[in-house]
Order: sequence, then C-alpha cells, then structure tokens
Amino acid sequence: MFYNLPSSKILSSGSATGASSRIFKGEGIAAALSAYGLHCEFVCADAAPQVITYHFDLSDPMQRNSVKRYIKPVSAMLRCKVAEVDSNKNAHFALEVTRQERQFVPFSDVLRNKEYNDVQNPLSACLGYDTASKPVILDITKAPHILIAGETGGGKSVCLNTLLNSLLFRATPNRLRLLMVDTKRVELSAYEGLPHLLAPIAKDGQQALQVVKNLNTLMRSRYEKLNAEAVSNIEQLPPDKALPHICLIIDELADLMLMCKDEAEPLLVSIAQLGRAAGIHLILATQRPTVNVVTGLLKANLPCRIALQTASIRDSMTILDHKGAERLTGRGDAWLKTPDKVEERRIQIAFIDREDINAVCGWWRNNGITE
Repeated sequence: MFYNLPSSKILSSGSATGASSRIFKGEGIAAALSAYGLHCEFVCADAAPQVITYHFDLSDPMQRNSVKRYIKPVSAMLRCKVAEVDSNKNAHFALEVTRQERQFVPFSDVLRNKEYNDVQNPLSACLGYDTASKPVILDITKAPHILIAGETGGGKSVCLNTLLNSLLFRATPNRLRLLMVDTKRVELSAYEGLPHLLAPIAKDGQQALQVVKNLNTLMRSRYEKLNAEAVSNIEQLPPDKALPHICLIIDELADLMLMCKDEAEPLLVSIAQLGRAAGIHLILATQRPTVNVVTGLLKANLPCRIALQTASIRDSMTILDHKGAERLTGRGDAWLKTPDKVEERRIQIAFIDREDINAVCGWWRNNGITE
C-alpha cells in the first residue's frame, strides 16, 4: 500500500504572536541589581515564548553565591516571577523572567521549522520551543515510552494532540501504527477512521483492557520473529520483513487504573520493559499524576516524561522525582525529561486547535491512500 504525506498547506496560517509588551531592558535590571549591591553588567537576553532569560557578568566573582538573595527584590521590582538559572561560569549568572503575556506558538510554525525538517527520521515529533527558542524534537524510538501529566488547564490535551499530529505529518501507516484508548470519548474522537489505526479506538474499560492484552500478545509474537531472524530489534529486520512501530496512546491513565488496575498495570509494565526492541511504545497521559495512577514500577519504565503545571509539589515529585512543575505557568509550559539528558528542558508546547486536527485527520481519510 502506498501513501501520500500531508502538506503543511492544509493547516491554518499563523505565526508566533503576543508577548510584545512588558519586555524589560537588561541594562535596567543590571542597574537595579548594582544599586542593590550586586554589581554586574548586562550581556544578552534569550527570548522564549513563556520566559525571557537575562544574562549578566559579575564585577566581583566572589558575589556569585549571593545572587539568590537578590531574586525577591528583582521580582518585586518587575512584578513577575523571577528565578535563577544554573550557570557553570564563576563570574556569570542568568535570571529567568516570566512573561506577563504568553507568546502564542502555532503548530504550523513548528511544523515548518527548518531544523525539524532536516531531521530524517519520520518517527520524530516537534513539540514546541525551549527557553533558548530552539525547536524541541522528540524521537519516539529513543524515548521510547512517554508520560504526559499535569492538572486541568496545564495543556495535557494540547500536548498529546501536538505530538500525535506531528507524527502523522511524517509517518505513513507503513512506518507507524496507532492504538488508542479514550474512556472520556471526547479527546481522541477526531482520530477515528485513520489508516494508522491498528484497531478501533477503545472507549470503555473492558475494551481498553483488551487492547492492552492484545498488544502484549503481539509484542511476544514479534520477539519470536526477532529470534527467528537472529536480530535484536525490528530496525535490523530485512526490508521484506519490516514491521511498523506501534504506539499505544492512553488519554486518561487514571480511568484505566481505576477500572482494572490489577490486570492493566502488569501488562503495561511488561510492555514498557520489553516494548522498545519490538518497536512498541507507550504514550500515557493523565490529569491525576498520583502514586496510585503512576505507580513506582510503571514510572521506572517511562524514561521520557512531560510535566505540565501540577496542583502540588507532591504531583511534581511523582512525575519528575523533584519539585518544580507546580511553579509552571500553565497553557503548555512544561518540563521535558528525556533518557539521553541529565537535566530537564523547560519548553513551550505548540498549540494546535481542533480545526487543524480535523484537517490532518480528514486528509488521511480522504487523500492519504494511493491505490
């Protein structure tokens, strides 16, 4: 079967807008800090959609450890959140200032990013931009399993849709197949009928459990094929026996765990432990990142985590193993933890609306298949 990939022309036009006011002058902040007693000079500023990072050089490197005491006065002066950014330089420090007006980052702009388009792997998704205004590109084959968690209003659904549609723009059903669980019957309904779907979208607990069971069985059969071919993962299979990667997307993990935790959790853990070599990946999303939902054993096997704004430090600890997510500003402001990096990246998730989602899904239903 041959497929046609969609063009970004089907998306609504848009560009990064907003956040044009209340951008403070770095020289003014340096002058205020010097007046407070922290003598420094402004170097440069990195503007990101949700924050601006101001860089300063200290006149006296011995004052490096005393920067924290000046955070509150600067925050009061600017009337916004200010945080110190870690720096390895003795005579340098940086302050991260939260923007009063969030910059709107449309999905279409992210999709057309040159750096993203230079990436050859079709299983790479572009989520948005980090605080250095660099595109955040996530290779799901290296992830290999993703947890998306945050409270209502944090941007969980938008993050999930941005990730999915980014993949749909680059991966044909020959390379990527999808399994979806949507017990709310709302969030993933737009994806009904896609040629990428391996099975109909599961909309209740029993259907969801059956999908997980079937995927576990499929994973075992794939391992038998790998053993027969004497290879260690599906990428090493010969072209005539190539297998597509499979993503299981569960929109609200809490609902599944509430209905059938005793049966579902061991299956999900098994897939998370063994799925990578078989080309099977989990994308689990929840608005309730508690230890009853994201259990210790499951979390240990989800190395890639996207933490959106949480309601409490406890929820942040559940996702990231440390506090910080509770201080995010919502609406797509997130921390990204990946297995290939020690430190998390603060990112702004690109926004995709229902109109663009329908355009992408409609294109695949009507134009994606070439007979």
